[in-house]
Amino acid sequence: MTADTNGVDRDGHNSYSECNAKYETAFHCTKCPALSGPTEDGQYSIRVIDRAIDVLMAFDQERPALSLATIAGRANLSKPTAFRILSSLRQRGFVNQTPDGDYELGYEIVRLAAVRKRQTNIWDQARPYMQRVRDEIDETVLLCIRVDDDRFILDQIESSRAIRRVAKIGERVPLYVGASSRVLLAGLPDKDIEAYLERTSLQKMGPNTITDVDQLRRELASVRELGYGIGVHERSLGGCGVAVGVRDDTGGIVAALQITVPGERWTEAVRVQCVRVLAREAAALSARLGDREPHPARHLIDEAPLNIAVSVPLIAGDDERTTRQ
Repeated sequence: MTADTNGVDRDGHNSYSECNAKYETAFHCTKCPALSGPTEDGQYSIRVIDRAIDVLMAFDQERPALSLATIAGRANLSKPTAFRILSSLRQRGFVNQTPDGDYELGYEIVRLAAVRKRQTNIWDQARPYMQRVRDEIDETVLLCIRVDDDRFILDQIESSRAIRRVAKIGERVPLYVGASSRVLLAGLPDKDIEAYLERTSLQKMGPNTITDVDQLRRELASVRELGYGIGVHERSLGGCGVAVGVRDDTGGIVAALQITVPGERWTEAVRVQCVRVLAREAAALSARLGDREPHPARHLIDEAPLNIAVSVPLIAGDDERTTRQ
């Protein structure tokens, strides 16, 4: 605010502190156009901040540098108002001006984006969702990511049952072996999948390891269609699991949540419950990470009957990765 020679600002206040006091007590000031009252949903806003955000939101990947007139038009502001806001943003490093006079986002935006990225660390963000899955199903839950041509086990929350499956944190498994591996592989573009298949020899690791390229392609197509993957005795006897992908703000799969179950408990009812709970929590975690599109597994969350097909026989037995206490 600017005061005149009589000590009264342009908005009719005796001083800035008067306006500030009104704002602090009433959340808005009826005399000051820079401060707004509550919106329709009951939330309070400050008009000049809203306008500054509109200016920043005018930029996009197709037009990273914009003229003053374009910014004003996209932000629905007059050019003088847009110019004043851009000048303030430029002083604080949030926009830069190019040699030809256009505006572009500044490096302060990059710095804040880096802070936000640290806040969306998948390891930290996934924990509450994994915990909910474990508490509801009481089977071991894994968080897996892709590292090169492998599935990397990033975290797990173990079942509280005396007989349960466990994993080794940091263990790497080929992308063609297991439910979460194929979920991660299916999330790649087709050209990347084909490049992977060309350089990868499908070696048998357990009774039901997929070693045929055409069968693997069919499995990947099924994962994309259904929104989940299932693995049964692929690395060893006794290992059964279901996995669902987790997406971020790009819409790409960045991780997989998996429930791993001892073979002796791997019934149709358990499979259906696992799929439903994983689909719900994977969709919620994806939304938390910025995914704005409908999750591929969203159709699995409702109460409609599910027939979870398993194309391989269930083999009774345990191995060293099923613990008994």
